[in-house]
Amino acid sequence: MRPHIGSLFIKNNTQGLTLVELVIVISVLGILTTVAIPRFTCFTKKAKATVALSAIKQIQKGCMYSEDGEVFTESNLPAYKIKSGKSNSCTGPELVSAIPDDKTIYPTFHLNKTSNKLSYAFNGKKGANPKDSLKLMCATSDLPPNESTLFDPNSGLSCREVKRSSPPEFSNGHTYLSGRGRDTALRIAPVTIAVGEESWKIAEIGAVKHPIWLESFAENVVSTINESESKYSAEIDPENPKSVKIYSPNGVVNNDIEMKIDSDARRRLSSSTEPYAVPAFGGCPQMCNPLNCCATRDNWDNDKQSYVFTNDQSEKETTTICDGK
Repeated sequence: MRPHIGSLFIKNNTQGLTLVELVIVISVLGILTTVAIPRFTCFTKKAKATVALSAIKQIQKGCMYSEDGEVFTESNLPAYKIKSGKSNSCTGPELVSAIPDDKTIYPTFHLNKTSNKLSYAFNGKKGANPKDSLKLMCATSDLPPNESTLFDPNSGLSCREVKRSSPPEFSNGHTYLSGRGRDTALRIAPVTIAVGEESWKIAEIGAVKHPIWLESFAENVVSTINESESKYSAEIDPENPKSVKIYSPNGVVNNDIEMKIDSDARRRLSSSTEPYAVPAFGGCPQMCNPLNCCATRDNWDNDKQSYVFTNDQSEKETTTICDGK
């Protein structure tokens, strides 16, 4: 007996995607496309530039050990051409160059046959380390204006958007002049500045005239941090010579800074008749007289026995910060 024709069809209870699920899938694919395609494009560009750089390095190595003016041949590479000047011999003053088909996308590499040194040129920038040009290839320019004067978006360093910050301003915590004029040279007490677990000892400096000692102290802070083995960096605020920006290794300006006064040095300076000054964070609450400047407590933490600077960034505008060291 033949089966009923309806039994030949298997019922399929599998449901398709709902509209919400479909929208989510499309959104995820869109995000992946936005992220993956630019990165893949960047990877392929860098790969072609790396091949050209490797080729010209091979010529550099060959010429370095050549004793009879070894001859190399010009060649075509993906997106590049290896060209020489009047001669393709290792001798002579001409350059050997890896010239890209599009100089706005790929860097140009040069080999000086006289010095046997490499260099690069890319979008108006030149340098002696060709690898630096590879970092510039995929740099984006859709970030807010860079706030840092040390590290610009075209430096090849990683840049990111952050909240615009107001760095700490150093002020007179205490100034002892003992009847001397305000242009008297004085000593500045040593302090320790800390950001998280990182700290720097700012050495005592002397023979600084009173009106400009805060600027001298700020410069001392910057040089101490930048010359240390720490990965942090620092610079004077372009808008305020008494203020310092301290950059963390990821390029963000720190907004929680502690400054501890060296108590032993403070006592030593206090017992002397020599004029001296002690820095603080923030402005003095009243005017200072020539004998004894105000001792501000605006940023003083009595428990820590140090000045603490904290900057709320919750409602601040954004800027661009690039990596330091």
